[in-house]
Amino acid sequence: MGRLFLKYSADSNMKRIILECGGKSPAIVMGDVRNFAPIVENVATGILFCQGENCSAGSRLIVHESIKDRLLDELKPVFESWTVGDPLERTTRIGAMIEQEHLAKVLSYIETG
Repeated sequence: MGRLFLKYSADSNMKRIILECGGKSPAIVMGDVRNFAPIVENVATGILFCQGENCSAGSRLIVHESIKDRLLDELKPVFESWTVGDPLERTTRIGAMIEQEHLAKVLSYIETG
């Protein structure tokens, strides 16, 4: 689909466009990190915001092996603190998924994991 938009742009008036064509939005964390707090918060928010149902959700985490265990240890309680529940409740941070089909897909990934 992205190619069609590029072709249209080129054929019309060379409009500048930016395409998001499913790049999978990796978060990359190098081994020389000194302050983990902002990284942990940004990684968690990047995947959990909007139930992960947006094009720029941080769906991959690439971490240097020297800090992998520490980062995962610090991420786990942040993930656990995001309350799943009724989207109309103020304490809920992760509410309903966009459709039943997507919920089934997510549950299948959890089962596979």
